[in-house]
Amino acid sequence: APGLQRDPRDPALWKTEQLAAWVAESAGCDLLVAEKVVGALRGVQFCALPERALVARGDAAGLGKGASARLYQKLWTAVVDAKTRKRRPDGSLLTEEDEARDVAQA
Repeated sequence: APGLQRDPRDPALWKTEQLAAWVAESAGCDLLVAEKVVGALRGVQFCALPERALVARGDAAGLGKGASARLYQKLWTAVVDAKTRKRRPDGSLLTEEDEARDVAQA
């Protein structure tokens, strides 16, 4: 939407490389495994994967089903967090510090 600040923490907006780095960090695997999980998908495509498909990709890449299911949960936690992040009336994002300051002033 016009005027909305791009949220760098929104996984749907990530490029393939950013996504692979996040998968490696979140799943505790090396980057090569993470790249196999992600493949050529961009953020919005990866976020659109059904849980079964993401778990199958992770399992095939060597993460295992349990770690892949936890990765799916972390992904959706990040998606929901990004979609519910507070904004100012001008569309810019509020930081956690901004929110704390607003609560303290109220």
